[in-house]
Amino acid sequence: MKKEKVIKSIEFQKKLLDKNLKRLIKLIVKRKKILSRIKKIKKKAGLPLQEAGEEREIIKRAKQLAQHFKVEEDVIEKIVKILIANEKKEKKIDK
Repeated sequence: MKKEKVIKSIEFQKKLLDKNLKRLIKLIVKRKKILSRIKKIKKKAGLPLQEAGEEREIIKRAKQLAQHFKVEEDVIEKIVKILIANEKKEKKIDK
């Protein structure tokens, strides 16, 4: 393969990575909006914002999805824990 083709191929792959990163960030924003709606619904109904075992269940589901898609479970678990920690921090700010 010629050097120019290799460079173009790499550049194309990097553009795909950038697109996927943008999609990932958009999904995180979407997740935050959904969580915000859930929080409002729970407050209106007088329900606790955090349910017992909810965090554990989220991580469990994420690990199952990781297995299904053949992604390292520990990586997915860390990402989900970061998302949850951020959500907890935002809940404290909103109080």
